Amino acid sequence: GISRATTGVLAFHVLRDSTTLSGMGGLTVEAWVYHTGTNYEVIVSHGDAMGGDPYLLHTSSLSDAAMTLGNHPMCTGMASYPTGTAMAASIWTHVAVTNDAVAGSLLFYENGALTGVFPSPTTLGTICDNDESLLVGAISTTGDWAWEGIIDELKIWGVVRNPKEICDDAGGIWTGVSCNL
Repeated sequence: GISRATTGVLAFHVLRDSTTLSGMGGLTVEAWVYHTGTNYEVIVSHGDAMGGDPYLLHTSSLSDAAMTLGNHPMCTGMASYPTGTAMAASIWTHVAVTNDAVAGSLLFYENGALTGVFPSPTTLGTICDNDESLLVGAISTTGDWAWEGIIDELKIWGVVRNPKEICDDAGGIWTGVSCNL
């Protein structure tokens, strides 16, 4: 396993909007998380989930990894996809999600293993774009849906990373078919 510190406090962080953060045809969001909370907590959010936001990676009602995406092209609604598998509490877990806006697929990974496959609502070439900030550890600047635990090595890619690349980031060994940790 990966040895990481488990102490410290994560206050949420705000990054100003940038064209490099949304309006992409492909998207991969990855992070190492140490979750001590329950449900509806945000790892990273580009928008406030009020409709038409580009993306939010968060936990859902079962403390499972979930992705919420703005419906394209109208960008007025949101579609959420929870994996349905609770993340283990109080241990480091590598979570990743890819969204292929052209192929219309949304793939979830936990510790390098594929845990969910869903149709993406962003099938017209790009994900939604807006001018809201990117927030790490909360959904709003007032700290709503604040992450309980620690977030490390957050990566946002403007491409769909393949299973081997995600396995490598999770510290596993790609066998050509699956990820072994």
